[in-house]
Amino acid sequence: MKFALAILLTPMLFAQAPKRLEFEVASVRPALPNQGKGAQTPAAAQTYPGQFRLTYLTLKDIVQRAYGLQPYQVLGPEWTTMERYDIIATLPEGATAAQVPQMLQSLLEDRFSLKTHKSQKEFAVYELERGKRPFTLTEVQPTDEPEGIQVLPIQTGGLAMKMGRGASFTFTQGKFDGKGMSMNMLASISSQFLSLPAVNRTSLDAFYDYHLELEPEDFGLMMSTAASKRLAAADALERLASMTPASYFDALDKVGLKMAKGKALLDVLNIDDAKKMPTEN
Repeated sequence: MKFALAILLTPMLFAQAPKRLEFEVASVRPALPNQGKGAQTPAAAQTYPGQFRLTYLTLKDIVQRAYGLQPYQVLGPEWTTMERYDIIATLPEGATAAQVPQMLQSLLEDRFSLKTHKSQKEFAVYELERGKRPFTLTEVQPTDEPEGIQVLPIQTGGLAMKMGRGASFTFTQGKFDGKGMSMNMLASISSQFLSLPAVNRTSLDAFYDYHLELEPEDFGLMMSTAASKRLAAADALERLASMTPASYFDALDKVGLKMAKGKALLDVLNIDDAKKMPTEN
């Protein structure tokens, strides 16, 4: 999710409208197809000082990043999960990583003529709930660090991410570690690695540190699920959905949490129209 901020009109009648955030300059090009038997072109998002890059991402991937959504929350024509693009953008002086999503929104409007609308759809989900065992996670206080998602480089295979206000997580070598994370964050992160979306039903509103250990095969299963979602590999996802990362659910149970299957009405963003060929650079 993160769609639009409400504006209080009455006391702001004569105030200036917020400045639209845009990249200083951006190159948007169709990505070159894989070359040769077994060739792979990894999808990636990277932020450097003054520069932002997206490599080999679909339009759905880009919309997802621009609006802070999970893959299941972006609905659109089939081509939006197949056509891939490379973006190299220069950030304005003084811009922060937290402002990149808003700049991506502007780029999508300007270069792809993106038009969307919001709605809700019922999904099969995992519900993150309090379990029968005592709740043992350590409560911590958030920091004053600005909000914003930043993917961190990791050498051992896995994923590491900072989410602002002191929250971060690392998932590597079978260890799922979180620092200063809310239950909403835990559900959102879990959604990336499970075959179904996860929603928070715990009624816990604090922030916690946690350490969960998984069996190697379950770590591999969850990483494969995340990769299949990113690449919109429907066949692979269907096969992986029949497999359950039991040790992850067991690790949650040990700290007083559980994942239970259910249904939920969730927000989605519908892609109504967009150009396959973006406006020239």
